Order: sequence, then C-alpha cells, then structure tokens
Amino acid sequence: EDDAAGQRSYPGPTRLWPGTGEPGLPFGAILSRMLKSAAPYLDAVPPLFNNCTEVLSFQSEREAHKLYHKAVTEEKSLQMGELEQLHRRASSLNPWVGEPHVMLSQCLECGALP
Repeated sequence: EDDAAGQRSYPGPTRLWPGTGEPGLPFGAILSRMLKSAAPYLDAVPPLFNNCTEVLSFQSEREAHKLYHKAVTEEKSLQMGELEQLHRRASSLNPWVGEPHVMLSQCLECGALP
C-alpha cells in the first residue's frame, strides 16, 4: 500500500512463520498440461511427465499432497504399515514427485529390519 507521501508501506506479516508447515500445493497438474500441449513444438522434450505425454489430474495431485502431509506430520502416532500405505498411495497418485517415494523406501527398509 502507498501512504500519504507516496511511499510503499508494508504492514508486516499477517501470519506466524512457518505456519502449519504444510507445503503449498504444487502446480504439477497445470505444468503437466502446459508441457503436453507444448511438446509437439519443442526441439528437445523434457523427460517430465513421461516425456510430456501424461497429464496429472488436479484431484490426484490434491489427494497425494494430503496423504503425504498426513504421513509426515503424524509419523509418530502412526504404525509403520499405515505410513507405508500413505506413502504408497501418494506415490501412485502422483508418481512424478520424489519425496513420497523416498519416504516409502524408508518405510520398506524399516519393515525389513528384524
């Protein structure tokens, strides 16, 4: 906002940092659509979204995000099998994001331990 002297003023933050810790919803669904439509015009097609041939649905992205966030924020109260299922489902809904795959691999490793 501009004050009476025409100076830009900043009223300060309105929320505490870091907030809930929940990451913002990524824009994979939008990006996948943009890349798929642009792919025929590109000299070099990036290897994203199966070489720009697949589209991530908004619903899948939101659900994967929700499952991943639940798993990482409730880790201490969930059993390893529950964590595995949450990360497995998040990975299948949005296979192009690495974090759920990494977390799933850790769940599987922990489950394999005696």
